[in-house]
Amino acid sequence: MSNSVVKNIDYYKVTEICCNSLVAMVKTSQEEKTERARIRAQLELATEIIRSDQERFMAYLNNEYKDKDRLYTQAEKMIDKGLEENNLDILNTGCNFMMAAFNKNPLENYKSSIDFSDISNSFLSTNFNKMIEE
Repeated sequence: MSNSVVKNIDYYKVTEICCNSLVAMVKTSQEEKTERARIRAQLELATEIIRSDQERFMAYLNNEYKDKDRLYTQAEKMIDKGLEENNLDILNTGCNFMMAAFNKNPLENYKSSIDFSDISNSFLSTNFNKMIEE
């Protein structure tokens, strides 16, 4: 019985199936390496974009708070003058000026340069593989 099973095996077909499977495994492995490299490169790009925007944001905040500091200093001088002269109008104006400066949202004019939809779309882009291979 075992002889008839061995005789019915097509060794060429078995070899062909094994070779095809091996080729498919190597191809899949190469595709996965390429995809990992693409994702790694995109992650580095996204990180650099975020880092660059962070630097721009910090410069913006420093500038905004420098302006606030200047406004607070002017309001304090006005309040001090109102107290020295016992002038409620100057004191009230200084307090109102300080409250207006305090209530100003420092982020109201800030616009991030990051378009997160572009970053997420680039992770999905298959055209990025060409950039990696070059």
